[in-house]
Amino acid sequence: MPAGKNILLSGTRHSFALDLARLLSKADHTVFSVETTKHHPSAYSNAIERNFVISKPRVDINQYIQDLVSIIIQHKIDLFIPLFEEILFISEHKDYFPQTCTLFFPDFDVLDSLNNKWLFNQKLLAYNITAPKSKYIQKDSELSKAPLSCPYILKPCYSRAAQNIYRLTPTSPIPKIHVSLSHPWIAQETIEGEKFCSYTICHAGKIHAHVTYPVTFALDNSSCVRFTSIHHKAIEAWVKNFVELEKFSGQIAFDFIETSDGTLYPIECNPRATSGLHLFTENDHIDQAFLGENKEIIRPLQGISKQIAAGMLLVMVSKKHRSQSFLHVFKNFMVTKDVIFNSSDLKPFLYQPYLFLSYLLQSAKERKSIANWFIQDSNWERNSKKSIKESSLK
Repeated sequence: MPAGKNILLSGTRHSFALDLARLLSKADHTVFSVETTKHHPSAYSNAIERNFVISKPRVDINQYIQDLVSIIIQHKIDLFIPLFEEILFISEHKDYFPQTCTLFFPDFDVLDSLNNKWLFNQKLLAYNITAPKSKYIQKDSELSKAPLSCPYILKPCYSRAAQNIYRLTPTSPIPKIHVSLSHPWIAQETIEGEKFCSYTICHAGKIHAHVTYPVTFALDNSSCVRFTSIHHKAIEAWVKNFVELEKFSGQIAFDFIETSDGTLYPIECNPRATSGLHLFTENDHIDQAFLGENKEIIRPLQGISKQIAAGMLLVMVSKKHRSQSFLHVFKNFMVTKDVIFNSSDLKPFLYQPYLFLSYLLQSAKERKSIANWFIQDSNWERNSKKSIKESSLK
């Protein structure tokens, strides 16, 4: 059996990072965590050898990169896996990292062309792949009238966690939003159908691990809080084709809508980790996928389920989810394992009340919602004043 690796994870405030850390640790790897705050579930996990608190990339990118490089050199890190949007900051500066460490992400231009919702939409069209009708918006004047003649979604080209999304019709009042060359938006036709998410680990255009899960229980009809693995052959085939075209290496996730006639519409791409990681278990040996050691695609067992328990509680009490009866949600809540709870690693679960209070106080201090505050440190947006349309697609 190959010797365990020293693996560094960033973006570990997210719950899927805790699941990954546990899986890597169980596979005899030494896992290090790096974050811009000391208060997060992974910091209390016995799967983490050491947790580092470093500078915020949005505040001081140079210090942030220096801190990462120092950790990698000092602790002889073999593999570095960024898990959230800090990946964009890091990829812009990948040449600063020592060659002794494998960086598990593609170049910045590839990431940006997938993360930006307009560039991703245009990439699909360039590949002759079915995509929703969309319009790029980079000036306030372009919102003087409805951008599309059908029901549509209005959202920033750079957005995450289903934030700042407006569902509109051609007769709806246009919301007051900030639009500029560095903060563009996209109007995208509303597609009706079943929602699915996929998460995939790739090396040089080849799939090494893959999972698909339907969006059945979600906050605001977008943020999924319960995840069940399914085998969806059409989605896996779609992903296989796309990553081959891109020759993609790294983690990549997609949001799909499948219409009644079976047509798949890719809505968004996240070239990073997502909640799909929750569905892999120790028996799947997901570390092999990150290291590129497996020959057969790793897929979780069909029907494996996990939930963000706090999120499911919110679904139960939300008036927006009355179409799903309280009893139906409650039954699923009672039989589904929480993503944080683990009987052999209890501290992250026991610290949940403390962490919630900490998040509540800090977000209130900065006059932001908890959701906005939670991810603000690593939110990446284009600072260049050059128009997105002038950027080349990779």
